This record gives sequence, C-alpha cells and structure tokens, in this order.
Amino acid sequence: MNAKHIAFKIFALTLSALMVAACGRTDETIGQRVDGAIDDTKVAAQKAAAQATTAVEKALGKTADSAQDNKGKASETLEDAAITTSITASIAKDPDLSAFKIDVTTTNGNVAMHGSAPSEQARARAMAIAQSVKGVMKVDNQLTIKPKS
Repeated sequence: MNAKHIAFKIFALTLSALMVAACGRTDETIGQRVDGAIDDTKVAAQKAAAQATTAVEKALGKTADSAQDNKGKASETLEDAAITTSITASIAKDPDLSAFKIDVTTTNGNVAMHGSAPSEQARARAMAIAQSVKGVMKVDNQLTIKPKS
C-alpha cells in the first residue's frame, strides 16, 4: 500500500469516528435514526399539505363568494341602467317634459329625479312615468316647477 492510500483510510476512519461521536451514544443505530427522521419528515409534510389544502379551500370559498357578490352587483347595475334609460326615453316622448331638463338616476331600484317640469301636471306625469317602469322600488321626485318661457 502506498502512503496516499493509507492516509485516505486514516482520514475515512477518523471521519466515521467523528460522525458517530457527533451523533451521541444511544442504543439507536444510525439507520434507526435515519428512519425516524424520514418518518418525522413525512408527518411534517402531511401536516403542511393539510394546512395548504385548508388555505386553498378557504381562498377558493372567498373567491367564489366574491364572484357571486360581484355578479349580483353587476346585475343590479344593469337593472338600474335599464330603469334609468326607460324612464328617460318615456319622458322624452312626453310633449310637456324635457329629457334635457330632467336628470334621472337609479340606485338599487330607487329612482331620483332632479331638474324642472313646466307645470304641476307635468311633474305628476314624470312621477307616474317613473313609477310605471318595471323594477322601480321608490321614486324621489325632486322636480321643481319652472314654466316654459
């Protein structure tokens, strides 16, 4: 055997002895410790996977709830726009009312009208027009009387 080969064997034995000493002296073998570490790692991985699954399920639930809320809000907004458009179009057809002088807004089926009407009768017709539209819950008629000049 040459000197290099002997030095390598001494180094390997020393390293092995250091590793055994570092592990401490117990009745467990290194193989048993490795098996125990693998089992502990498996348990930790299963716990982490369960926690991740729960977090994802919660996030998906919140996302689904949020999507449903947004769908409902979008639907309400479209219904409100349809109500406003219908009222404005009907007011424009009335010979005494002016769609340019009456501002109609709708929020959750509640209609607000601001602007002016030429007479009390025209103001009342604007109110009746708004109340006749499907989906209207309430009408806040803030129209003032301003006779035509």
